[in-house]
Amino acid sequence: NIDYQVTNTVYSSFKTSCDNQGGGQIFFRIFEAQQPNEVNYYKFNYNEVTVTSGGGATGMLIDNVIYIGGTGQADFINPVVGWGMPGSGGLGVKTIPYEPWNMNTLT
Repeated sequence: NIDYQVTNTVYSSFKTSCDNQGGGQIFFRIFEAQQPNEVNYYKFNYNEVTVTSGGGATGMLIDNVIYIGGTGQADFINPVVGWGMPGSGGLGVKTIPYEPWNMNTLT
């Protein structure tokens, strides 16, 4: 289990970046680590990120995620998330491995 938010600030740093990127939308894709052609693309408004911290309640929630295309994968075994955040300095893209989750929370 990776400590993203209990003593580290991964989720809250991401939220701060979303809030400070100048408005608009955040884009991301989820693809299968061993099958990168199995991919879904999504977007959400910059202010739709909520971060919680504390014993048993740590996490990040992104509301109102919109599926914008891809292969329509219902779930992933070894998902990888690639983030794209437009801003005043151009487009920055970061790809990170991510822990599996229930894809129903993204629709």
